[in-house]
Amino acid sequence: MATHVASRFARHPGVIGFELFNEPVASAERLRAFHTELLAALRAAAPDKLMVFEPPAIRNLLDSADIHESGLGPGTAYAPHIYTAAFAGDDARAYDLDANGTGKEREAVVAALSRVRLEACAGHIEAIDHRPTEGVLEVRFFGNETTHEHLVSFGTRSAARRIRCDGEDTRFAEGEPTRVTCGGAGLHVLAIDYAPRTP
Repeated sequence: MATHVASRFARHPGVIGFELFNEPVASAERLRAFHTELLAALRAAAPDKLMVFEPPAIRNLLDSADIHESGLGPGTAYAPHIYTAAFAGDDARAYDLDANGTGKEREAVVAALSRVRLEACAGHIEAIDHRPTEGVLEVRFFGNETTHEHLVSFGTRSAARRIRCDGEDTRFAEGEPTRVTCGGAGLHVLAIDYAPRTP
């Protein structure tokens, strides 16, 4: 199955590589043997793609893992998942718990998680200009002929006021994420004005 997928996307410009095994549950020794065997097969199918690997999933809890100092060789990247709350302790939690176990949101963490952001672009991004204090997000992109829909997340704290495509108001379907129509072949500017969401 892995070689079938690798063959299918070996020359696809939107795929930079393959993750060998997501959050594997295995000993480091068995996982290394698996990675080595799979890497050889995938290299034969997609020799120019990056191969990403991670240690056993227990690392997500322990913040420690055995890894061979040479990695898996050229064209590979060690990419463990970083679960901040597991590694940073209490400072990364979104809530403080009182003696009864009732949670109260931590303002700084919730604000960071609720920021306005572009989740998907209908083309190739040239530049992003985000000015949170002004409530403005502008995206310059080269559109393609088949996809015209962008996805924008406003989080829980903001809402769209006005969205323009190349200076003209454009349709958008509110939701999380919000779907915005803007595109077609050529260079475009998607301009989003937003404001704090009223409770």
